[in-house]
Amino acid sequence: MKGTLKTIAVVLLCVIGFVACKKDYKCKCSVTIDLPIVGTSSSDTTITIEKAKKKDAKSKCDGYGSDLNSQAQMLNGSASCSLQ
Repeated sequence: MKGTLKTIAVVLLCVIGFVACKKDYKCKCSVTIDLPIVGTSSSDTTITIEKAKKKDAKSKCDGYGSDLNSQAQMLNGSASCSLQ
C-alpha cells in the first residue's frame, strides 16, 4: 500500500511539474519613430513565446525590446516590450 501511494505521488508530481513549468507567453512591443517629413509613427505588435518558463520568456521578451529599441534609436525613436 505504501509503495503504491509513493508511486502515485511521484507520478502526480511529475505531471504537475511538466504542466506548470512551461507554457505560452505574450510579449507586447511598442515602437515609436519620429520621421522628419511624416512625423511620429507608432506601432504595436505581440510576439508569442511558446512553451517557455516565465523567467526564460521574460529574458527573451527583454531581448526583443532591447533589439527593437536599438533599431528605433537609429530613426530617432524608441521601443519597449513587456511580458503579458
